Amino acid sequence: LKDMFPYAIISLITSPRLYSGFSLEFLDKIDDTYIITTSDIGEYYSYLHSLSKLPITIISCGPDTGFSDELINSFGPYIFNLHPVPAPNYLGGAHETWQILNSESLSGFAIQHVLSPNPHNCPFIFTTSYAIDDNDLPIDLFDKSMAAGKNLLKAKLHELVDYTRKVQPIPQQKCTTPPSPAYSWPRLYTPKNAWINWSWESNDIVIFCRAFSHPYPGARTYFNGHAITLHYHTISNNSSFHPYASGVIVEVDHDNLLVDVITKNAVIKFLYSNYQGKPESDSCNIIAPGTRFITPRDLLDESLEIAVVSSTGIA
Repeated sequence: LKDMFPYAIISLITSPRLYSGFSLEFLDKIDDTYIITTSDIGEYYSYLHSLSKLPITIISCGPDTGFSDELINSFGPYIFNLHPVPAPNYLGGAHETWQILNSESLSGFAIQHVLSPNPHNCPFIFTTSYAIDDNDLPIDLFDKSMAAGKNLLKAKLHELVDYTRKVQPIPQQKCTTPPSPAYSWPRLYTPKNAWINWSWESNDIVIFCRAFSHPYPGARTYFNGHAITLHYHTISNNSSFHPYASGVIVEVDHDNLLVDVITKNAVIKFLYSNYQGKPESDSCNIIAPGTRFITPRDLLDESLEIAVVSSTGIA
């Protein structure tokens, strides 16, 4: 291969969900380039070391556990990590959910030069941004991020390639590192973290339900001893109610799986299903006006704990 290709790009994929929306097929259009796509850079260590005179760029999509000291020591100057977030404000996990929860109006995509195993010590050299609409769900942010990221990488790829070939630093004036503090956010796991607190303001409940909606299973509460999943539909009434009334069900449309629920500042219409996402269950069938949703206090307390989960799936 050394005789066939004077240059190599390693496409390192460690997050199947991210890679499913971010194809690097256009890398093949770069002249004199050999493309390797892998989820385990370790299997290529010996091969890469054999290419000691062959310039290499490693473009990483969503490493699950970060970069090892060995990888940094061997290929640090040549590693660029793609962040589908407005870095460095949203490092860590559950990027789309946290941005919706925090009512952000702008999101973004960033390319980071990986010079250390600690992402806080690595500069973000190129960034781009896009608007978050009021009704966006996590899937919408994901799709927008993938589109923005593809455009950014296409625009800047030759600069990364030139840097790797010449082993020259990217001029600082071309870097677009935002002057924001670096925040790391914990990963979230819907069955543990997505329990609705009916004592919240109505808008906070709406935002919470949006943040755990598609592609995630949805926010949840309890009815008659069964877990119920709720997806925000519309605001039915903007009246104010006593906090004790929050969670009371005032109208049900079983045919369309819709339920109107009192909250502090509004009656909210939700699309409901049981915990497994099925529209029919014993608990769903007996939802009726004059009953109420309740989220047990122990589940609300546990939902604040950090979930230990993998980022390789949707949950």
